[in-house]
Amino acid sequence: MNNNTKWYVNIMKSLCKDEYKDLGKISYIDNDVDNISNIKINITPYEGVHKDIEYTLTLKYRTDDWPGIYVDSPLFDKIKTSRYLSNRGRAGEHKGICIEKLSYGYAFKKNFKLYCNDNWKSYVYYVITILNNIHEFEKGNGFRHDYKKILKID
Repeated sequence: MNNNTKWYVNIMKSLCKDEYKDLGKISYIDNDVDNISNIKINITPYEGVHKDIEYTLTLKYRTDDWPGIYVDSPLFDKIKTSRYLSNRGRAGEHKGICIEKLSYGYAFKKNFKLYCNDNWKSYVYYVITILNNIHEFEKGNGFRHDYKKILKID
């Protein structure tokens, strides 16, 4: 099984088994079954800055070992950088939201093993938890540096 298929199957199994139910109402968006490079998930968390507010998380499988993380949310639209909103990266499309240790700019393979036990189910859980608790988010690409002030987070 190639990495793209393994990634997709592992995440889809955990979504079908409802393994994220403690985080909120979570459902897979079936938009393009022929494209296993993208997984879209609707999330309505039980707690955090998005409590009871639905948002869409898109994970894009990349050939360079780390997934792109994209969030569609009225709340996050206020804090996204102009480069993110216009999908302009330094070279080509924007790489998505950067989560410390588990995305672009970090040793992904090493951190994936360390923080997620080399398990895609754990990775998705970690990403959702970070996005629901944005006040603990340090910094990264995609969000404006003054996002806590804009969202009125202490």
